Amino acid sequence: MSVDTDIKLQDFRDFGRFVAQQGNPFFRFIELLLFGAGCALLTNLLSSAFHVALDGRTMLITLVSFGSAIVLLIVLRVRRLVPQPGGIVLGRRRITISANGLQESSANHESLVRWPAVRQIKVTPTHIFVMLDRNAGLIIPRSSFATADKCDRFVGELRKYAPAG
Repeated sequence: MSVDTDIKLQDFRDFGRFVAQQGNPFFRFIELLLFGAGCALLTNLLSSAFHVALDGRTMLITLVSFGSAIVLLIVLRVRRLVPQPGGIVLGRRRITISANGLQESSANHESLVRWPAVRQIKVTPTHIFVMLDRNAGLIIPRSSFATADKCDRFVGELRKYAPAG
């Protein structure tokens, strides 16, 4: 069974959002809370060590400046992660299910992912993500299928072979 896809930049972004949202939301919140508490503790320790009195306005300006710098750095780094058109991530490809694994082929590459490498099959309203690692996987837009029934049959075939299915 095969499907022809055309992976667009938006599909890649949706995959990135999916990967970023994996895990328990409670623990993601706790991570942020602990980071904020650590920053506050560090600020208090430094102000005590250097005998600096901190007023609210200075703290707010520093916080906004620091936060803006972090956001700018994140945006600049994320831009470098965006795949180029004509590479091996974006563009037209065919994904074929066989007893050996998932074969993906495009004009620029061909690969075979054996079934033991499949960690998770996740179906969202717009995509099928075949996860091969925490941040690597195959992106299959549901729009690649002519009907919802064909999409469901493809997912059923995936789950038949995949250990994580």
